[in-house]
Order: sequence, then structure tokens, then C-alpha cells
Amino acid sequence: MDTPSISPLNPLPWAVWLLILPIIGAESAFLAGQVGLVGGPEAIGWRVLAVQRLGFSGALMEYVLETRRLLPAHLWRLASYPLVHLAPLQTLFAVVLIAALGRAVGQVFHGAAVLVVAIGASVGGALVYGAIFPEPYWLVGGYPAVFGLVGAYTFMLWNDILASKAPRAQAFALVGVLLGLRVLVGLTLGTGHDWAADLAGFGIGLGLSFLVSPGGWRAAVDRLRQR
Repeated sequence: MDTPSISPLNPLPWAVWLLILPIIGAESAFLAGQVGLVGGPEAIGWRVLAVQRLGFSGALMEYVLETRRLLPAHLWRLASYPLVHLAPLQTLFAVVLIAALGRAVGQVFHGAAVLVVAIGASVGGALVYGAIFPEPYWLVGGYPAVFGLVGAYTFMLWNDILASKAPRAQAFALVGVLLGLRVLVGLTLGTGHDWAADLAGFGIGLGLSFLVSPGGWRAAVDRLRQR
């Protein structure tokens, strides 16, 4: 299997559009509100309001564990926090990376599998984030989904390397590049403790790939045996 090249400029699978269109829509609304095209004076604060209403935090998770009350609004935040970003540049990076990685993974994985990896990484990343940081720090942004797709792409590279008998460490080269980019984004935009959700997203995306990739777990085990 030849691993597809990463490029956001070619036609995107339907699953990738489902991931990026809500992010683009949310950012478009924030920008339109900031310049006064919609919403009136209140629209200037839409981004901050969205962080508060759609973001996830460890304090929320701690509240659920202490009170044993899990409301639909709590579950919704696990799915809604990737739609909100702190700045347009952060949104741009997330959309480009999801498009590029999603297209590459989508050439091998079924569309539903791409969604499982991205959404599973987002949800799992938030839960890990909440477990590590119980303080009221907001988690927003699509980077756990990005790193989930990095995990899936790493899985694909790993399979190719097993087939070619090349050094396995080469499969994780992309991870180092993306981690460097993540640090750069964090330093530029001050994204705080989000790294925990991103790293968890990578591990979850890699793990889910063993289950949702073509042939699933059995195919992965067979490749290992052939190695």
C-alpha cells in the first residue's frame, strides 16, 4: 500500500467536509460579528461567549464526577469544543491540517472510519485533559482531532514500513513535525494546557486505526507476524 501524499488542495472526502465546514462556519460568524456585518455591538463578544458555552473544562468534568449528574449539555461540550478557536490563525491551521490529513487518511480508510478517528480523538482528548487538569481552564479547538488523524496517518506509514522492512521509527517522523508545529502554535497563541488533549488524541487515533482501518485488527496482527 502506497501512503497517499498530504495535500488539502485535491478533492476532499465527504467525511472531511463534515469535520471542517462547522469550524469554518463558526469562524466566519465570529469574524463577521467582529467587523459589524452581523449581530450588532454584541457580536464583538461572540467568540468569548462561544468559548464559555461550547468549550470543555476540567472543572466541568470534576463537577460531573462529584455530583454524579451528567446532563446532555455536558455531553454536547465534548463534541462542540473543536468548533471554537481562540484566533483566526489557529482556525486556519486546524482547517488546513484536518483537510490535508483527512484527505490522506480518507484515501485508505472509509469515510465513517475517518469520522470515528477524528471524533474519538476529540472526545478522548477532552476526557484525558479533564482528568489531568481539573482546574477551570477552557479546552477549545480542533487540534485533538488533528492529532487523531496524525495517529491514523502514522498507522498507515507504519504498515507501509512493515511491508518494506524499513526502520519503524520513520513512521513517527510526522509526529515530530506536527508536535513542533503544535509548540509553535502554542507559543504564538498561548493555548495553555491543550497539549495534553493533543497527545491523547494522537494515541487514541493510532489505537482506533487498528480497529477501523481496512481489515481491522486481524490485518494489523497479520502484518506483524509477517514482519
